This record gives sequence, C-alpha cells and structure tokens, in this order.
Amino acid sequence: MPAFSVAWDQAPALPFPLAVLTNEISEDVARALAVAIELGITEVELNTLWGKQVTDLTPEQVEEARDLLRMAGLPVNLICDPAFKSAPLEAVAAPGDGETAAYRRHREILERAIALAHRFGTDRVRVFGFRRPAAHGTIGPGWQAPPPPTAEELDAIGRGFRPLCTLAADEGVTLLLENVRFCYADTSANSRAILEAVASPRLRLIWDPANAFVSGDTASAPEGYAAVRPYVDRVHVKDARFLDHARGETAWQRVGDGEVDLAGQLRALLADGYRGALTIETHWRLPGDEGERSTVATWRGLQALLAQVRSAAPAPATRGGGRA
Repeated sequence: MPAFSVAWDQAPALPFPLAVLTNEISEDVARALAVAIELGITEVELNTLWGKQVTDLTPEQVEEARDLLRMAGLPVNLICDPAFKSAPLEAVAAPGDGETAAYRRHREILERAIALAHRFGTDRVRVFGFRRPAAHGTIGPGWQAPPPPTAEELDAIGRGFRPLCTLAADEGVTLLLENVRFCYADTSANSRAILEAVASPRLRLIWDPANAFVSGDTASAPEGYAAVRPYVDRVHVKDARFLDHARGETAWQRVGDGEVDLAGQLRALLADGYRGALTIETHWRLPGDEGERSTVATWRGLQALLAQVRSAAPAPATRGGGRA
C-alpha cells in the first residue's frame, strides 16, 4: 500500500463518484490501483497502462489489467483512446467518396477501443474532434483563441462522426467527445456547435474546463459548463494558468493553484445535481515526480475546494449524467 495517509474518510461525502485516470498516478497498474483505493476513488479511466496506449495492449496485458481491476474492486467507466485526436479534417472524405486511409486508421483505433470497452465492462469510449490546422491556436507571437468552426467545417465534422455514431449504436456504446486544445472541440462554444451539428444521442461530452481555459475559452468554467450542460456525461478536473497571454503559453497547476474557476465549476455541479463521474486528470507534476505525489497533492487540492463549496451549497436539483 502507499506510504502516506490521506484520511479520505474525513473528506465531505460526494453526490457523484470520484474517478482517476490510472496513468496519472502510475504506469504501473497495480501501484495506481493501490493508491486510488487509499484515496477513496471508486472508478477509473484507462488511457495508458505500462507505458502503452490502452488500444495497443497485448491480449495478455488486457487480461492482466482485468485481473488487477477485479482484485481491486474498481470498475472502469471509460476507455480513453486517442481516436481522431491527430486526424486532420481532410481525413473526412468528400460526399460520395470512399473512406480515406487516415480516417480508416482512426476508425480502427476506435473499433479496438470499443472491443476493449466490452472486455472491461464499460459502455463509454472517448473520441476527439479532429485536429485543427496548425495556424489555428499555434503557440507563439500573436496567438489568438481558435475561431468557431465554419459551416463547411461543421458539415465535414458531421460527416465524419455520423458513421462512428452508427457504429457505437450497433455496439451498444456511447462515444464521449473530449474538449481539448488544438482540436475543433476545444472551447465550450465550439464543442457545443459540434455536438449540435452531429445531433446523435450516441455522442456526448467529457467536459474539461481546464482544457477549455487553455484553449482560450472566454467563458468561465461554470458558464462554459452551462453552455454544454445538456451533453455532459463526464467531467475531468485539473487546473492551469497562463504564463504569457500574448503567446498562448500555459502551464498545468495543482487543483486550486491555477486560474480556472474550479470552485465555481464544482458549485455548478452540486447545484445541478450532477451524478456523472468527476475524474482527476492531474497533468501537473511536482519536480522529479512521475505522477503519484502530484496526483495525491491534486486530490488534496480538490478535497479542499469541495469542502469549501459544499459548506455553502444550496440543495441540489436532480440530474443524470454518466451511466444509468
């Protein structure tokens, strides 16, 4: 077990499950699960394990991971594959044309992720919203927040996603679009535009307010959440700050030490009656740390914010989110 005491039983009870990406603690899956248990985390997301993308694991590694998760008693709530994160929008074929090679490569990644979702007992699989052109949002002099997708871009994104939503329906899973810098789904407004353009119940959202912030979102975290609220299925939590606004340079921070209005975001979730998972995605690292100490410190920052906002929280509404 970890050589620290976090006294998680003294933390305020939450109306939603607390989850973590295992690799944010350690690439050693057994170690990551042991720390997660001591932190009082009740669900995990799988991104990289033993230094490999989850979709690149061998069958033997998949079975080893399943055994470790079963022994730990921690369910998997999401397969975090990289499908369509690096695919340019040009990968989507023109109407009437056949599938491009680039699109096929990412579709096959998604198909592997769906197969893994079945193996790990979840019906949620992550996707991204195609890579923006390099000129949009590139860090450097004269940096500007990315523009909204044009009508033509939204049409192409819709053509790209609709077959994936059909695949998801056939497989009994739901795709979760994660907003992230340098993809078309980056800010709250741009993410909502894509979700509205695709208009499928098989495509919902992982809302990451820190990712929106570093993308140049002009809305605060709770305002951005309000904009995408009908589509939110999961919420990722980390913190960040701008180092140089003129160049678009940012840095990840311990939760509570950055510039993202996470207290406001948490108040909105509590008031809203949100019931989906709140997932720690640390990203920030203490010097010399590979993840464990940084994630424990981030967990402590999150617990402090939760205690702060719950002390004055109104009675929540009742809302879904996550699996039924």
